[in-house]
Amino acid sequence: MPSVLSIAGNNWYLDSQCPGYNWNSWKCRYTVEPTSNLTKQEQFLPLLLGGEGAMWGEGINKDNFDAYVWHGTAAIAERLWSPADLTQSTDDAVPRLAEQMCRMSARGFRPGPIEPGYCPYDL
Repeated sequence: MPSVLSIAGNNWYLDSQCPGYNWNSWKCRYTVEPTSNLTKQEQFLPLLLGGEGAMWGEGINKDNFDAYVWHGTAAIAERLWSPADLTQSTDDAVPRLAEQMCRMSARGFRPGPIEPGYCPYDL
């Protein structure tokens, strides 16, 4: 039966703390390889349809939702769409995710930067 993967214990709860990452907690979410626990049963890999990052609302409201959620979901999405053997280097991911945050700003979201940088839509 096709399945959707939720990795609660491996930093895919978007409001969980990532020690040492502070405001750029997307990095600890990016380093999780979603299929790492499935490789022992490779016959099940084709049944994996996607994954999810979960957000709880204790400290989240309309003022900080975008800035809190979109960094982590973009990192999770890239890991889900990338082959397992792709490097998990957050340094390599910065330009791609920064560009995605800028696209989101252009569309009216308020994701904020993932690293120090510039997005013309933030002016």
